[in-house]
Amino acid sequence: MVSFTDSPTYGLAKELSSLLKPLIRKSKHHVRNSSDFASSNTHELLQTDEIMVSFDVAALFTKVPIQLALNIAKQHLQSDSELNQGTGLSTTDLINTLRAGVRYIRTLISA
Repeated sequence: MVSFTDSPTYGLAKELSSLLKPLIRKSKHHVRNSSDFASSNTHELLQTDEIMVSFDVAALFTKVPIQLALNIAKQHLQSDSELNQGTGLSTTDLINTLRAGVRYIRTLISA
């Protein structure tokens, strides 16, 4: 594992994270932690041949196709009518910033 807290893009990533968090919270597929997952599923009934699982998505991030992730982020940003009110940035600005950050991190990882 490599720490990027001193990298030039760390502050940028932190800011982008705070801008994107409201979109994540609107998703029906998002849970904060295992307690939230357990409490949100107390009324789910499973069939005898079913099991319920929860995956730690943070550990899987390296397997996500970058262009697919950017396309999904763009779709969500375009559908968020409150985006410009909170940031003053356009969807294009945010996607270009995300893309630049990803490129920078990829160059560090592949070096």
